[in-house]
Amino acid sequence: MININLLPPEVREKRKAEKVFFYTIVGVVTLVIILGGVYGYYSWLVGLEERQLASIQAETQKFSEAVKEYEIYEKKKAEFQARKEIVDKAMAGEVPWHKILNGISMVIPSDVWLTSFSGSEGGLNLAGFAVDYAFDEPDFGHKPVAKWMVRLGEVKGIVDIWLTSSSKGDVEGQPAIQFGTTTKLSVEEIAPATAPPAKTTGE
Repeated sequence: MININLLPPEVREKRKAEKVFFYTIVGVVTLVIILGGVYGYYSWLVGLEERQLASIQAETQKFSEAVKEYEIYEKKKAEFQARKEIVDKAMAGEVPWHKILNGISMVIPSDVWLTSFSGSEGGLNLAGFAVDYAFDEPDFGHKPVAKWMVRLGEVKGIVDIWLTSSSKGDVEGQPAIQFGTTTKLSVEEIAPATAPPAKTTGE
């Protein structure tokens, strides 16, 4: 069968042009839709990044405020450390007499009592009496004084203990041993005294 188009050539050309125009319009609209979708997608990504950035900035602000507060404590700590160093320098070489006296009080034997105490950075001068037992057979001699010197050597920081005098006599009608001792001090070794050692038989 033979198809015969009875339309004039002008009409056929016009319809062909209209068809081309229609397809062009469809293509342009499709392209616009695609570009709109791409734009919308990237706009959504940009918005997401902006929200994340805002969240990060908020967190950064919180950390900045926390750091500022921490800096205040650091400054106070530095000020405290500086003051401590000043005090340490001022106290360098100072003799902690409270530790020495506490140490002596903890180790002094029960049968010894002190009558004088003087001290300086160089050392101590101590004098006192010890009980001279009348019932001791054989005579203990100056053993209570020796015990006192041994105990004194247990006090941290007290070194080079010397007996300057020791003589027997009477104190208010009671036999006693009058003695004098000197020591040197080692400030670096001074520490809180420990409890006195347990007494043994014969002390």
